[in-house]
Amino acid sequence: SISFVGGTADSAKRTIEVAESVASGATIGRLVASDPDANQVLMYGCASSSCSGSSALFTVEANGDVMLNGDARLDYESSGHGWRLSTGLYHTLTVNVTDDGTPPRTSMNSVHISVTDVEESPTVADVTVSIREDTRIGSYVATVWASSNDWKNPTPIFVIDTTKTSDADAALFVLDG
Repeated sequence: SISFVGGTADSAKRTIEVAESVASGATIGRLVASDPDANQVLMYGCASSSCSGSSALFTVEANGDVMLNGDARLDYESSGHGWRLSTGLYHTLTVNVTDDGTPPRTSMNSVHISVTDVEESPTVADVTVSIREDTRIGSYVATVWASSNDWKNPTPIFVIDTTKTSDADAALFVLDG
């Protein structure tokens, strides 16, 4: 029989912790197993839906590397294929390791991937406005839209960036709302 030892990060809990901003294709952890039979070559794999199909988030390489799939993106704010607890977003992989004995023996176990939050900047739409020179002071001139999917700071705060606008020009406008 083959016993599962664990992975990088927290072997006792079989958890790999990864920031939601990790690059697609990045190695996020390595699985390690032991075999009581000496000199066995171990090969790893994944039996979870999170590792198969066109929407697969993860791959498990034969050497035990756990990788974020080439086109995948993790998003803490959107659970996607994972499950959410009060402590964060998790994905569970069923991994297997097979030795090269005769006959080959396989062992399976679960590995949890904990996705940690990274604070993200809000998205602001570009706005260009032409204002007639005879426009009355206090007139409405434009609407600026912004959104944030950061659960800690869901409401964007608007300010006029005086590093990109002269103080004299910035003083001509008021943000309302």
